[in-house]
Amino acid sequence: MKIEKNQSQERVLFGDTKFVPTTFVFSILFYLILQYSIAPEFFSVLTVLDNDDAMRLVSVRDLLNGQSWQDTRQYRVLPPDGISLHWSRLVDLPLAGLNSFFLIFSEPPMAERMAAAVWPALLFITFLSITARTAQVHFGNAAACYAMLAASLMPMLFANFFPFGRVDHHNVQMVLALAICASLIASSHPLSLGTIAGSLAALSLAVGLEMIFFIALAGLILVAEIFFSPSVSTKKLLGFSVSLGLAAPAFYVVQNGLDAWTVRSCDQLSIPVLFLTSSALVYALAVALAHRVFATNWGRLAAGALLTIVFLAATYWQFKPCIAGPYADLPEAIQKIVIGGIIEAASAWTLLSLAPAFALNVLLPLFLVFLLLAGQLARKVNAASEVGNNRALAIISAFLCLGLLGAFWQLRAFNWGLTVLPLAFGATLSFWARTKWKVLPRAKPVVLTAFFIFIIAPQTLTLSGQKLLSVTAQPQPDRASELRTSSRSCGSHAQITRLNQISPTLIMAPLNLGPKILLHTSHSVTAAPYHRSAEALSNGIFPFIGAFEDMAQTAQKYRVSIVLICNQQRFGRKDSAGERLASGDFPDWLQPVDIESDHLTALRVLRDGQGDLLR
Repeated sequence: MKIEKNQSQERVLFGDTKFVPTTFVFSILFYLILQYSIAPEFFSVLTVLDNDDAMRLVSVRDLLNGQSWQDTRQYRVLPPDGISLHWSRLVDLPLAGLNSFFLIFSEPPMAERMAAAVWPALLFITFLSITARTAQVHFGNAAACYAMLAASLMPMLFANFFPFGRVDHHNVQMVLALAICASLIASSHPLSLGTIAGSLAALSLAVGLEMIFFIALAGLILVAEIFFSPSVSTKKLLGFSVSLGLAAPAFYVVQNGLDAWTVRSCDQLSIPVLFLTSSALVYALAVALAHRVFATNWGRLAAGALLTIVFLAATYWQFKPCIAGPYADLPEAIQKIVIGGIIEAASAWTLLSLAPAFALNVLLPLFLVFLLLAGQLARKVNAASEVGNNRALAIISAFLCLGLLGAFWQLRAFNWGLTVLPLAFGATLSFWARTKWKVLPRAKPVVLTAFFIFIIAPQTLTLSGQKLLSVTAQPQPDRASELRTSSRSCGSHAQITRLNQISPTLIMAPLNLGPKILLHTSHSVTAAPYHRSAEALSNGIFPFIGAFEDMAQTAQKYRVSIVLICNQQRFGRKDSAGERLASGDFPDWLQPVDIESDHLTALRVLRDGQGDLLR
């Protein structure tokens, strides 16, 4: 690829080629400094952001300790059978490899911490590299520098998706999605880049299904482009669809045992998704054939529309059971409580009404960049000398729009736009910095500086920086006191490790403490927040929001030895078992165990000679 000619005309900050590698190095340094400011003791104390990170590390330990590649069950939740997890071993593999490497010259705890720090850092550097190269090739040196600075300084990226300890799969999917977008934007080597994009899309689906709409949009963009550049776009579409259609089953075979090959599941790469990728392959071949058969654009358009309708109808019929989402099979009582407590599962509409400052912190950067990008596209359409990058801008805008619209379905969908946000930011800031302003030209530096600040730190506009880390959404206000997420202090390394004073046993604890107990101790638990086990979800909720009799039945059913309570957590009614335990009101069959903690209360279950609870 050749860098655009218009780079020589840039008269903006960072417009020279020499600034690109320098900014790349400084962006990495900014990232590392910010990581130290977030978790200065990370290499002394393992710090993870949430339950998924904790459970991922536990799964990696199990893999290193001999658990089968295809066996992803977590046997320390509801032992001895354990619970099924829908995660991919493909993410466990690099973590296990790094862990094994660091074990050569360090002790196991340090090796694990180093792996948990290096892996997200490597992913960030990859993300930064793809962003920088794509921006430089298509929008110039200044755009690349602005994009790198944005990627390293945006809190949503350095503190949420790429911090040390972030070992779940979402950052992997963002890097893969960005690489797909970069492959789509590139105009050279259409067949090879289409093949790469399709293979990366298959890998993304194998890792998780969160980016499935991003991948679908990528495919639709390639289909639409056939009408504008048939010779080039057909090659890229065929490369994308064939590699996707062939690589997806390959990844499926790699990460699943023979007994799982016929199992239909909607939360991971399985039969419904394979039907979708195979149908996409047939659809792409049919569209390409139609363009050769029909001589006129109207005929091609009609054939394409008909094939699209058939494709959507077929995939909808096959995928219909999955549309309701992974929580649809859970009892309604669990759905109301669990989904209501997951902030990323709420819609932007809900958050704008209940926590507007937090919602704006998430949505404002996407909206502002999309707005300026749309204005840039409009000006370029009217300027014959600047039409060269319209295609790249249009593709990036499409993904930004997807993220914005998706957030009003579920907030987590904003990741689709966040993936390309630094790239879009660099492109549009560079453009508006180069453009001569006919209106208020003297205000240009102030406006662009403000734009930079609002994108990098939107909380300066909403005055809610602290809420970005502390707010918890409650989609139904009348349920606000029913179940609140455990205090961060209760799940910290310092508090959970106090349980190591107790010999390894089975602990009944609130839902969000389960994975932390597995990570920091040798205990087993009765509850964990994973949708494949309604039983594990129920055990972390209803014994605590119900009466003591409900808790007693659960303790007896699973032969629990320890009941753990977070003193800062709220469990609904004042007479609920959780509230009474947190206030120091213990039944006869529970006896406090001194673990020297102000945040956690551990209670031993007392039984008589027959094993029944001591009443």
